[in-house]
Amino acid sequence: MRARDVNKVAKGQQAPRPVHETGTVSKPPPPSSTDHQFETEERAKANAIADEIRHCYARFRHYHRCLEEKGKDSECEKIKKDYKSSCPSEWIEKWHEENVVRSR
Repeated sequence: MRARDVNKVAKGQQAPRPVHETGTVSKPPPPSSTDHQFETEERAKANAIADEIRHCYARFRHYHRCLEEKGKDSECEKIKKDYKSSCPSEWIEKWHEENVVRSR
């Protein structure tokens, strides 16, 4: 209680606040209010996957640009090892097919 409230109570001008009863804590929020946390986690996972795809594709394109500029017998093999080791083969196959179709 603030000091001025204590003074009013002492003078009989204001009733004292009721004492807090044990066990009267408010109920926890319903489960639906915690759904936001799960949505955020799902969004974070999706963003991480999208970032991985973006980085892999950038390495794949870097390798093909290197081949176009320097030819097959160059330092492009190092770039090829890099993207092949970090990207799933399904993605590489799909991008390769798209690249072949685009170059026709």
